[in-house]
Amino acid sequence: MAKIIWYFFALIMLLWEGSQNGNLLSCNRPYQAPKKTTPDSIMLKPLVDHSPYTKVSFTKAVLKGAAIVERTNRYGAIGEDKKLAGIYIHSNLYIKEIKSFLADPAYSTDQKIIVICLIQNLRLDTYLDILNYTAVLYKNQKVEEMVLEWVIAPNINKRQIIARSYKDPKVRQLLNQIRQINGLSSTTRRIIQQILTGEETKFL
Repeated sequence: MAKIIWYFFALIMLLWEGSQNGNLLSCNRPYQAPKKTTPDSIMLKPLVDHSPYTKVSFTKAVLKGAAIVERTNRYGAIGEDKKLAGIYIHSNLYIKEIKSFLADPAYSTDQKIIVICLIQNLRLDTYLDILNYTAVLYKNQKVEEMVLEWVIAPNINKRQIIARSYKDPKVRQLLNQIRQINGLSSTTRRIIQQILTGEETKFL
């Protein structure tokens, strides 16, 4: 019963996030049209589910999620799938699969953005590890810059792990390293600068 309640809670949260942000599969640039919102305390901390959990096929679930978003034209719809909701809550159990998917050239940018949607429940240190990994992939031309932008500033919910943690020395160090990457667009550099100054927190 407790597990069902957690999945239901995750579903409601993801659906609420999608309805608040109006996210579409067209992959809007992060913070392209920010709106001021009242911070929701529930969104400021990761969900924890202590009930038994069995891992599922990560790739199969993500591809199904991409198909759901393509069909419904909204990211919040992925929360209607119990397996995806379970991955969201237990994303810390899928780090190897997350990195493998992001690095695989067989998957599209839109599909990789689904993965980014599903890692928004990670702790800061783990999220920074994913961000650093994605930055290395981008530097080596293994992922599109859009994927890196989304990990830095995902346009999908209120957590915004990096933006909210802009005072953390580890966050600042990594962002400063990323903006030194040759060929990085002015858009991504601007997003990083706005995070470093704390300006983006006004929209959370």
